[in-house]
Amino acid sequence: MKCQILTALALTLTLGACASDTKKEEREYMRSSDTRAPSSALAGASEDLRKSTKFSTLSQNIRFSTASSDLSPSSRRALDEIAAEMRKSVNSFEKVRISGLTDATGDSERNQRLSLARAERVRNYLISKGVPEEKVEAIGKGPASSETMASASQHARDRRVDFEIVE
Repeated sequence: MKCQILTALALTLTLGACASDTKKEEREYMRSSDTRAPSSALAGASEDLRKSTKFSTLSQNIRFSTASSDLSPSSRRALDEIAAEMRKSVNSFEKVRISGLTDATGDSERNQRLSLARAERVRNYLISKGVPEEKVEAIGKGPASSETMASASQHARDRRVDFEIVE
């Protein structure tokens, strides 16, 4: 009798653990699955991107290391939220222009290429997160300023992308 009770208890615990593991796996799958919104969800989107304080705040957080177009983990997190805001309000804007910028150090031709690479990297990332590609364009503007003797913190602020909502 004692053995049967222990067996039943062990079976209950095992089944409970399996159910718990399944729910955990489902939550992890939902977090890691593709974040693209289905086209039906995009069709019903009605929020106005111009009025989104989240979009305007987050768009100021995309920064780059010197001579790099790689996205940092914090930039990726900000872009994930920007993509969500853009998908929610996709019908409220014609296009978002992403302008890549560099600091003033280095060769101007190299800075022009790097600024475009930064803008294209951000554009491609947003598209990979479900923002329709016809809604985003990338341009390179080269150096944000011409001041080569600026402080290190000013140079860091210049290595960025700017977002502009185009009518």
